[in-house]
This record gives sequence, C-alpha cells and structure tokens, in this order.
Amino acid sequence: AFRSEPSLARYQTLRDLTGAGWEKLRAGLLAFLRDEQTAWRWRSAAVDIFLHEGLIDDAIRAVGSSGYGDLARVMDAAIALRPDWVITAATQQAARIVDAGKAQRYDDAIEWLRRARASYRASGRTEGWKAYLDDLRARHGRKYKLMGLIEQLEAGA
Repeated sequence: AFRSEPSLARYQTLRDLTGAGWEKLRAGLLAFLRDEQTAWRWRSAAVDIFLHEGLIDDAIRAVGSSGYGDLARVMDAAIALRPDWVITAATQQAARIVDAGKAQRYDDAIEWLRRARASYRASGRTEGWKAYLDDLRARHGRKYKLMGLIEQLEAGA
C-alpha cells in the first residue's frame, strides 16, 4: 500500500507495526522515496517523510521547485542547517514576484524574504542581508507598496 500511494501516516503505521525489522524496512522505504520517479510523483509525501526523519538534504532534493507549501516547509526546516540554500531559493522566489511587478503578490515576496533574512541571521551574515536589501531598494525603489512592506519587515512586523 505504501509504494502505491506513500504518505507520512502510512510510513508511521508501518513503523509501528514492523517492530524489530523497522530499520531494514525504513532504509528500503527511504530509498524508494529518493528514486527520481517516485520523488517527482509523490513529492509532498516524500517531503513530509524526509522532514519527519530530519533528512533535510533529501527534502531539499525532493522539493525541487515545488509549490509554495512544500517549498516553504522545507525552507523553514533548513534555515539553520542549509542557510545558503534557503537564501538562494527564497530570494529567487521573491525576485520572480518583484521583478514582474506583481504588486498583488508582494505579501508573498515578503514571506520569502522573511526566510532569507532568517537564514542570513542564522549564518551570522547580517551584513549580507543589509547588502541584499540595499540592492533591492536601489532596483525597485519606485515600487512604493513593496518598499512599505520591506520597511515593515525590517521593523519586525
């Protein structure tokens, strides 16, 4: 049943029912989820299980350029462990919105930037964050709604 439709709930049920053979079964299930075809088809389930197991690098590989929810969850889990990945992924997501001038989605851009800021801070690079913001302000200073949201972000709102 797991291989036909993997989920965290099924994974946990198998763990609870398996007992002493769990480690061997676990290794096989994780290998199944790491397979490229499986990861593509069952991306959310793979992300759920990898995050549950604390396998951040596997979750990063599985998430790819997935939808907002999966990507955001992986970023949140990876802030302290893989800050460079979070910074790159979060700023790319924000740039897609900001560069296109999608004012109705600036709130989403700010959420991505919040994750980038947390990663800069977690890695002790607050100056890098300030430089990034300075560049963003220089390039998009006329986007008043965006600038207001950035000021709120920086004020801690």
